[in-house]
Amino acid sequence: MAFDIAFLNDKFLPLSEIGISPMDLGIQRGYGVFDFFKIKQLKNPWLQWYLDRLQQSCQEADLNLNLSNEKLTELIGELLRQNHVMDGAVKIIVTGGISTDGYTKPQKTTILMIGMPHTLPKHELYFSGTRLITTEYKRDVPHVKTTNYLHSISILKKTKKMEAIDVLYHWNGSVSESSRCNFFGVFEDRIVTPGQDVLEGITRKRVLSLEDRGLLIDEDDIRLHDLPLLREAFITSTTKGVMPVVQIDQIRIGNGRVGEKTKRLMELINVF
Repeated sequence: MAFDIAFLNDKFLPLSEIGISPMDLGIQRGYGVFDFFKIKQLKNPWLQWYLDRLQQSCQEADLNLNLSNEKLTELIGELLRQNHVMDGAVKIIVTGGISTDGYTKPQKTTILMIGMPHTLPKHELYFSGTRLITTEYKRDVPHVKTTNYLHSISILKKTKKMEAIDVLYHWNGSVSESSRCNFFGVFEDRIVTPGQDVLEGITRKRVLSLEDRGLLIDEDDIRLHDLPLLREAFITSTTKGVMPVVQIDQIRIGNGRVGEKTKRLMELINVF
């Protein structure tokens, strides 16, 4: 599956012809936001949630998107059509645009939309579980999906050396999120996810909406000293769905195996 055509500002172009100015504030100052979602058979049931989040990120970052959700949906469909695909993933990036001095914000932003194959994580991780390593860090504006991944990428070598799939952020003793995922812990029968200083992930939102399925799920603080008390843990994201976590640093979660509540949530969520 090849995505050879991309959208830049107001036109579709071959990917090889896409060029971003070196004076763009996304390059000069890392000033940008994005969103990312999967497409199957030209659809995503939660597409409007993703586009709403992109609109909110742009608003919070004072970036002029100037495209409605309806227009974005049309452009996504055209991107898929021009690439002759029905399945894959789409990333929309909005940056500060071309600045005259590398700092002053212009009126016009840069809008880039690219497609790519959707790569699934290793299947066995959903049966064996994975691990996280903790790092003390809080993103500048956690509820905005910015392009700034400086901290997590700078320690990626350490993350891989520890055979962890991601980091787990904490600040002032409170756990928040991973670099690309939300975090959930299970205490007895209660499933908890941090509600402060986190990006409101779409898969997280789907899990929280499952309370009417007989699962007690809510937002609450999780402290670092709570981690050894967890019966189960898992992360959620667009790419990973619900993925079980069986170890954090040197702490074994529960009995070190994928828990029953996590298995149930994988059945309910990992269907798209």
